[in-house]
Amino acid sequence: MFTIGTSGHIDHGKTLLIKALTGIDTDRLPEEKKRGMTIDLGFAYFPGPGGEPVGVIDVPGHERFIRNMVAGAWSLDLALLVVAADDGWMQQSGDHLLVLHYLGITDIILVISKRDIASPARIREVENDSLDKIKSITGIDVPSVSVSAKTGENIDKLKELILSELSKIKTSGESFPFLYVDRVFNIKGSGTIITGSLKGKSIDKETKLISLPEEKPVRIRSLQSYNSSVDKAVPVSRLAINIANLKKDEIHRGACLTTEGSDFLAVSEFIFRLKKDRIKPNIRNHSEVEIALGTADQLGEIHFLKDSRIGRIILKQPVAARWNQPFLLIRHGGSSIIGGGF
Repeated sequence: MFTIGTSGHIDHGKTLLIKALTGIDTDRLPEEKKRGMTIDLGFAYFPGPGGEPVGVIDVPGHERFIRNMVAGAWSLDLALLVVAADDGWMQQSGDHLLVLHYLGITDIILVISKRDIASPARIREVENDSLDKIKSITGIDVPSVSVSAKTGENIDKLKELILSELSKIKTSGESFPFLYVDRVFNIKGSGTIITGSLKGKSIDKETKLISLPEEKPVRIRSLQSYNSSVDKAVPVSRLAINIANLKKDEIHRGACLTTEGSDFLAVSEFIFRLKKDRIKPNIRNHSEVEIALGTADQLGEIHFLKDSRIGRIILKQPVAARWNQPFLLIRHGGSSIIGGGF
């Protein structure tokens, strides 16, 4: 199975595009309906060629919610970078592309949205400009398509392109399961429910999980994937787990569920190497920064070695991470991306 997701500037039509692809409105919060903008992660799916679901994650486009964007993007097999034909390339177009770049997501489709309100010349102009910017930031060439979610034009073409690109992706071959928690809630009569994207290896109701960084055992009562109860959940898929032994306040967004013996650890500090290509020169040594990895974000203090790309981050609270895991640095107290690395 695969999971894809949107990225791009606010009001460029990401949520409407997902509704056109899946028939599902991913804006679930009352405030999202009221404000007409995505604030937190939204989830949908559509059937793949063999009937298996392709999960779709909708991320917020506003810069204030960049941490939520990272929380949705970490698990993606493929990303749709959505750029509106009328506005063209905007600030969050570039910021979201940087997030994908720093997270190591190289399978990207450029989607020019709102083609129904732009001339063919304008569509070509925005498409060529966006492709050039993607190449300059990531060094890769990506496929592209222009669509109208409002009229449905080229939506089937986009779906065909998505399935074609997914067919080229090789599975990771991990020997253990892992899932970063993105939602925690209670259902009356059932208890604690967590959701996330399962990666690595399959799990079933007998799988003995632990929650990191707290190192708490997790007992599975039931599993649900794409609105269906399942005995076995396979990667990469959206998953809801009914937990038998933990209350809602004993597990949180950012926790990582995995098995004993996996290479995930609870870490309070780590050595890093920043990617050289987009480093901004104003990262002050010994300053407070925020890191985002998986669905977790945490404050820490950065200490560079002589090489300004290598250093150590000491965290205020531990997070679950593993060797060579990509992460982002976000300016403390703001939403600007400082850099990213491993």
